[in-house]
Amino acid sequence: MVIQHGMKILVFGTLGFAYAQWGPLIAAMIASGVAGTWVGTRTLDNLPEATFRLGFRIVMTLISLHMIWQIF
Repeated sequence: MVIQHGMKILVFGTLGFAYAQWGPLIAAMIASGVAGTWVGTRTLDNLPEATFRLGFRIVMTLISLHMIWQIF
């Protein structure tokens, strides 16, 4: 992954992508990704599997119903 992202940075930089203009947003996205991974790891370590499975099924059902509702 690191090599792929590094190659993308080189290619976009060569093509003239303005990193300085988007720097604050890129930094915020990286920080939120790290924070989300940290919180998610800690949460899953302390959450019983049965509770996770139940919550996951409920969330997936709600998302599915919402998507079906959008069709009509």
